[in-house]
Amino acid sequence: MDKIIRISSVQGEHDILGNKNLVDYHINANSGVYNLRDSYISVNVSNTFKNDTAINTTGHVKGNTDHERIVFLNYKENATQRFVGAQFIVPPSTAVIVKNAQMVSSTKGMIESIRRVDMLRANQYSYVRNQEQLSSNVNGLLLTTEYGQNTCESRQPYTECVNIDQSATSTTDGQPVSSIYRDHEIRIPLQEVFNFCQYADMYDSAVYGQTHINLECQFDKLVAGQSNSNLLTTRYRATTGESFLGDMQDLPNTTGNNLTLINKAMTQNSYGLDGIELSPFYIGMKVKLDNSAGANNVVAKITTITSIVIYDGVSDIKFGAETVPSGTDLAIGANKGKLLLEFDGSYLDALANGANANGLKLTTHDLGGNDTQTLTIQNVDLVMKMVRGEGQAPKQIEYNKFDLEEDSFAIVQDKILNRYYDIPPNCDSIWLLLTRNQTYAFGDDNEKIDKYRITIDNVELSNRDIQMHSQLHKNLVAECLERQGLPLRSLNEQFTQWNFNDGVSSVKHDSFIIGVPVPNKPMNQKLGIEIHPVTGDTLKGFISVYKHRMAVV
Repeated sequence: MDKIIRISSVQGEHDILGNKNLVDYHINANSGVYNLRDSYISVNVSNTFKNDTAINTTGHVKGNTDHERIVFLNYKENATQRFVGAQFIVPPSTAVIVKNAQMVSSTKGMIESIRRVDMLRANQYSYVRNQEQLSSNVNGLLLTTEYGQNTCESRQPYTECVNIDQSATSTTDGQPVSSIYRDHEIRIPLQEVFNFCQYADMYDSAVYGQTHINLECQFDKLVAGQSNSNLLTTRYRATTGESFLGDMQDLPNTTGNNLTLINKAMTQNSYGLDGIELSPFYIGMKVKLDNSAGANNVVAKITTITSIVIYDGVSDIKFGAETVPSGTDLAIGANKGKLLLEFDGSYLDALANGANANGLKLTTHDLGGNDTQTLTIQNVDLVMKMVRGEGQAPKQIEYNKFDLEEDSFAIVQDKILNRYYDIPPNCDSIWLLLTRNQTYAFGDDNEKIDKYRITIDNVELSNRDIQMHSQLHKNLVAECLERQGLPLRSLNEQFTQWNFNDGVSSVKHDSFIIGVPVPNKPMNQKLGIEIHPVTGDTLKGFISVYKHRMAVV
């Protein structure tokens, strides 16, 4: 039976300030056989909140409204202008957190050393991950990124906060009330950092001795984001025109009985929910219940959901101490399929005969501007899958790895760029990436390539110009991926922009990546590249050339 082991980093302490980005692991010799292909780095992140709002002269907290905070984890390029002002790009691989990496065996020497892992995987995996995978929070770097205005999809943030105004007599700052407060895990698959790990499903520590993994990470690019949209009152409805999921039915009492200790509410619509799991509500969620009108107004109150059911339209409903029979008032067949929520206490003490509570609403308001949040990295562990295979693991592993050549050139505008690079023996493909400077992982909207030509040992790869994003260009990219053993799932050649305000990722930005299939020969070759920028655009001066070649260790 396979076993999972967890190895702590040598440093033991890391932060998001950029001061503690080095991560080292030691895998002991003779400790077993490991499946490195299924192993990963686990980055555990927590988020804390504080309200720094000043108290005004009456003792009331300034600018702090009742709200629920939905928090997300984002990856942010540290620059003022990215993609014409968009800094938050949904990364197709969590390996963008790793800048440089190396793996060394005490008996075999250097296994793999790769610079700018982030740049390679951010661009390469834009072809490997399709939009559905980007929306499904692959390995946990971003929570789901596709939420339209009219959807009942459930968000699962790693932290939520509910806050309420202090009373006019309060003399202390208002602090958030935690709804859920749990650490969030980011998984970085080893095979997305090291190519070697794609082939190392039986890595014998008796053969390779003590193994050292050294990473330079970019934890300073992790930031806490939030949804500034009102969760339940501006989102979550099945179709335009329907009430929102936070809108509860009015609660009239016309049965001839008083209703007391009322602790339930029902949504106004069914929203076509096929299951409770499609609702954004969950047990333990803190919400603020309020109403807008009625003879018995409900005082705004934070309460916790303790039960969620889809009403069958038949059963009697006990909203409080008394039961409302089916077929009367709210408990009628027309309510079949609607969500019935129960809370941990009564939000209304009593509702007299003939009275009503109108405009019941679960509200989640926008954040006050003085709330702050702090990301903390709790640990960065190597999680390894140990397999049975002592004496059966191979004595050597054949694999492919990347060599990186970083090139700089004078800034050019409206001019043809010609460059030449050496191709090492046993190389079968090359990626060429242009960036504004060497701190970015993603390309740049302002460095648009119009077309290019390629020669290998002075023989042209094509007898015509290759237009960027053309079918010929995409065929070359697809062939490179095939040679590198990666599945092709998307040819959109676009990066998805994260909308920091509402979590909707509808804006796309073109990528500019050149893939070059190379004849695999046991000798050096010469690559020539001629690049034509789009008229009016400027090539800023940096090319990263990733050379994919065979190796044995």
